[in-house]
Amino acid sequence: MKDVNWRAIDLNLLIVFDALMETRSVTRAADKVAVGQSAMSHSLARLRTLLDDPLFIRQGHEMVPTARAKEVAPVVEEVLNTITHRILKSPLFDPSVYTGSLRIGLTDYAELIFALFFSTT
Repeated sequence: MKDVNWRAIDLNLLIVFDALMETRSVTRAADKVAVGQSAMSHSLARLRTLLDDPLFIRQGHEMVPTARAKEVAPVVEEVLNTITHRILKSPLFDPSVYTGSLRIGLTDYAELIFALFFSTT
C-alpha cells in the first residue's frame, strides 16, 4: 500500500464521512454539517475516490455502509474525538493564578455613569 500525502487531503471529509455513517442519508448528512445536498454528494464522491471504495450503497431510502466504511468508521470517530476533546479543548480559567492585565471597555455613557458614581463615594 502506498503512502498518501495527507496534507493534500481535505480533513472536512472526515466530518462528511461521520455524518453519513450517523444519518445513512446524503440529505440528512448535508443538513447536519450545514452544506447543500450537492456539496455532500460531491464530498462523498471525493471520499470514494480517496478510499477507492463506494463506501455507501443506496438501498431504498437509505445509504448502507460497505465493509470498508464499517472498517474505517471507528478510526474516523476516534480521530474526530481526539480533535474535539484533546486538541480543541479550552483550558480552564483559574482567576486565582492569573497574572495578566484586565481591561474593561466602556461606552462614553457608561463611563460617565461610573465616573459620577465613584466620584461621589
